[in-house]
Amino acid sequence: CFGSNRGILYARLSTGVHIFTCHISPTPAVCGDGVFARAIAPLIEGARARQLNDFMDFVESKSAPEEPVVVAGDFNLNVGFAAFHAEPQIPEEARAFVREMEDRLSLVEATTSIRGASPPLQSCRPTFAYVGADGEGGPPECHLTTSG
Repeated sequence: CFGSNRGILYARLSTGVHIFTCHISPTPAVCGDGVFARAIAPLIEGARARQLNDFMDFVESKSAPEEPVVVAGDFNLNVGFAAFHAEPQIPEEARAFVREMEDRLSLVEATTSIRGASPPLQSCRPTFAYVGADGEGGPPECHLTTSG
């Protein structure tokens, strides 16, 4: 994780829309809570911070503020849920990233804008392996969350 080489995919459509995606390394939480995990946690957090900063630098370098931009990807923000319809548990790191995307790039979290939820990330729903069980919100993957 802490020495990983993560890339960014970028496309500029003929309409002038810029599309960016990336996959940021997971947080140290995926390493467990052992001595080794705690020892390398600062390295992982440093790598994540650099990846997020590099991503925003790249977006800035390829698009102008007045041009439309769509950002998608797996930012590993560790938004958690006690149950599918439970309110999301949003870590401060996730909130800070969304604020920085808005402050630095003038991007807003799309799901919040579309659904009218406040604050950002409040309308996130789990999507991993979600198959759309009856009474749980509709068809498969209907609760996708994007930024852009």
